[in-house]
Amino acid sequence: MNTYHKIQTVFKRDMEAEGRSKPLIYGKWAKPEFELLQDIDWEWYEKVDGTNIRAMYNNITGDGECPVYQPPLEFRGKQDKSEMPKSLMLNLPEILPLDNVRSVFNDATNVCMYGEGYGPHIQKRGGDYRDDAGFILFDIRIGRWWLQRHDIEEIAKTLGIPIVPLVGKGPLKQAIRKCIYGFTSLLRESAPEGLIMKPSVELFNRKGDRVITKLKLKDFDEAKKEI
Repeated sequence: MNTYHKIQTVFKRDMEAEGRSKPLIYGKWAKPEFELLQDIDWEWYEKVDGTNIRAMYNNITGDGECPVYQPPLEFRGKQDKSEMPKSLMLNLPEILPLDNVRSVFNDATNVCMYGEGYGPHIQKRGGDYRDDAGFILFDIRIGRWWLQRHDIEEIAKTLGIPIVPLVGKGPLKQAIRKCIYGFTSLLRESAPEGLIMKPSVELFNRKGDRVITKLKLKDFDEAKKEI
């Protein structure tokens, strides 16, 4: 329930290449919408190297007949059965207290705040971000509606939690070049993991999938030799 959708890398990978790491085929778009929309304005957000976390809120107003207890606020990983680092599991109720979340969303139901759990022992370079396990917000969905960036920023500010930084705006090719040549992280002293990009105006393809893509700096090591 409310699992975050897969984000497709901007280019296809060479699945016939030897080894576990499949290189990108530079210039071969992974989806037709990326090619079609390459010249419009996209928003570029710093990709955080952590573990996907969902904070799910539902206002409970039941009549007492519900046979299964449903907590008003639950924390889960990318999948319902995903294991969460213990340090993060202990910190989340303090980072997002129920009373604070309730004060923001009130009587809303089916609210899902998507974020990244990050910090020491969460991925190889997690300690570069901070000294303890934390949560950084990147998306919010209420029912079928994805909130706009300015609304997410306002909610993050009210809750006193960090939000993934906006790195820049522009066409996809500019974002690609930014990853090829590298850029300074706004969250840690070491190099950033990459970028998440989505059109400045929310768009969906004919299957109803969100138009969104990603880039990792390490995927462009070979591209630097060609461009």
